[in-house]
Amino acid sequence: MIEELQSARFAGTHFDLDKPPFDNADFRKAIAHATDREQIKEVMYGGTGRVATHPLGGGWAYDPSLDSEGLDFDLDLAKEFVEASGMAGETFTLTASNTQFNQTLAQLLQAQYQELGITVEIETVNAADAFTLTKEDVSNWVPTSWAPRADPDGLLRILWYSTGFQNTTGSDNATIDELLDEAASIYDTAEAAEIYHEVERLIIEQADYTFQHWPSVFAVRRAELQNFVYHPDLILRLREFSLSSS
Repeated sequence: MIEELQSARFAGTHFDLDKPPFDNADFRKAIAHATDREQIKEVMYGGTGRVATHPLGGGWAYDPSLDSEGLDFDLDLAKEFVEASGMAGETFTLTASNTQFNQTLAQLLQAQYQELGITVEIETVNAADAFTLTKEDVSNWVPTSWAPRADPDGLLRILWYSTGFQNTTGSDNATIDELLDEAASIYDTAEAAEIYHEVERLIIEQADYTFQHWPSVFAVRRAELQNFVYHPDLILRLREFSLSSS
């Protein structure tokens, strides 16, 4: 049997917002609005999963109303932003690992962003080196993917807190830091969730990540396998499994 999980792992790209040319917020928003997520869903994911416009796609802090608040596909608006950025006619480098998936995605994005009047050159790096190059600030515009944690703080803090250990974009927003600290101190999840929603809105506005998709994940298993559960972080808890005697 085959089971599908509508996962909350987000896929997209991110920029170094503290370095030219991606320190230009108008240009980052132009890219976000020029990203045709429905086309990505069809071409890259076979029509499965959900389009994404913000970080949290599941769990107790997920707010579906934020799905429509993100920087969604709007090519006319994207062209206005690229004009305001002064980047029309410029050439940019998108660095992608040499996996088939990332190379296909990079080529798809390259074609989409031609509509903005910019040129995207694809730099290919070894998959084993890709994340190291990102961490070392060698690669400044790259595809990315992150799985959620049980507590939203576990994802939002490492990526967007100013001292987060996986903060590779140079995010340094004092308000985001303060809100994350406040939410982490609150025991009531409903109250904390409202603060995390505000953090997400700031992340959307900052536009250092272009959120594209929350992919589905699939498991092929025998019917005799019992207690199979896909947890949000996608890590299998094998100790929970058992085989039925029938």
